[in-house]
Amino acid sequence: MKKKSDSIAFGMRLLALLPPVCLGIAVLLLAAYMLYDSAKLETKDGLKNLAYAVHKICEQQAPGDFALENGKMVKGGKPLDPDFALVDQIYSVSGIDATIFWGDQRISTSVEEPDGSRAVGTRAMPEVADTVLRDGKDYFSANVTVRDTPYFGYYIPLRNPDRSIIGMVFVGKTRKLVVGNVIGAMLLIAAATILTFLLVGVVTVPYSKNIVKSLIGTKNFLESVAQGNQDGIINKKVLDRRDEIGEIGRLSLALQKSVTEMIGTDALTHLHNRRSGRQLLISAIEELNQHQTPFTLAMGDIDNFKKVNDQYGHLIGDVVLSTISSIFSDHMKGKGFAIRWGGEEFVLVYENMDQNAAVAHMEKLTQRIREEKIQSENGVFSITMTFGVSQGRKDLEMKDLLAEADEKLYLGKRQGKDQIVR
Repeated sequence: MKKKSDSIAFGMRLLALLPPVCLGIAVLLLAAYMLYDSAKLETKDGLKNLAYAVHKICEQQAPGDFALENGKMVKGGKPLDPDFALVDQIYSVSGIDATIFWGDQRISTSVEEPDGSRAVGTRAMPEVADTVLRDGKDYFSANVTVRDTPYFGYYIPLRNPDRSIIGMVFVGKTRKLVVGNVIGAMLLIAAATILTFLLVGVVTVPYSKNIVKSLIGTKNFLESVAQGNQDGIINKKVLDRRDEIGEIGRLSLALQKSVTEMIGTDALTHLHNRRSGRQLLISAIEELNQHQTPFTLAMGDIDNFKKVNDQYGHLIGDVVLSTISSIFSDHMKGKGFAIRWGGEEFVLVYENMDQNAAVAHMEKLTQRIREEKIQSENGVFSITMTFGVSQGRKDLEMKDLLAEADEKLYLGKRQGKDQIVR
């Protein structure tokens, strides 16, 4: 009697099932490894940006040196975060703990002891203190222990205006939070993948080939996400499926969104992304309302960008975005910060600057953009941008300020592009 394992049907089922099973396992293992590694790198960059933002906020509290008076830190004689408002706001907005040290001793912190009290007066680990206080270097660890809790932590020196080191700034995200996001997403994908493989076993070989092709596309998409590409596009045919493979694709998009939200830097342009940029803009508005510190916001859009993509291809479109962002980074040094708001739209925030001064700088910026030459296989071309400019005003909400700049931007578009509308 012929064994069941010798039948052609069994062999075909095995051939239909085995390749996608093996591929799925490889995809899951590779995605798990690369997602963790990417999350680690992106978390490090995000924490670093936040740590220096906290340092800058501390510097702007008052003129003069930092000092310790009666166990409290002061800046130019003014108490520095006496009621923990700064560190608590950081935690409430981002879920990230923050600490300001005098030497290696915690003075203001959102970190709590097991009994719920603040960990004020406790000290940093000797290894951290040696690196930051003695050597003057930043310190990052994916597994630093703070009051018995493991963190992804970033420490930087806290310096006086004369560059002398008097303490440290710490920001940290618990390992449970970072690793939990990656594990949760991977478990969802694993569950959907296992269900898919059970169904694949009863379908035909041609359909199995289609499944493998879809899985490879999803694998490539996950790999690009793991490498920090926030703008990766999954094959539309995968998303259009109404089976578990399509579910994997949609879960992959959800995973991409989750990873993007975990970080604060746009992977393609290396500018602030919209999420972290909004927080910086909120801080600028608070500085204006509380300390009358002026700022000017410009919203810009690359002219005819769709035509660039259509004529030269999306790879050249990415080159344009990277080139523009590099120009922004150089231009905004010492002036403020740049945000990739979405697609080919950017927001520039000029700190401590009124609208007239900002526009003067922007005239030079737009000329620099016009002079840039983009190389492609189809020839060399130039690009231009249109900007709408609005000055921050006391008690003007962020959404209204952005809407005002956006309206001016599109007025500039209607008026012929390549201009600054104020």
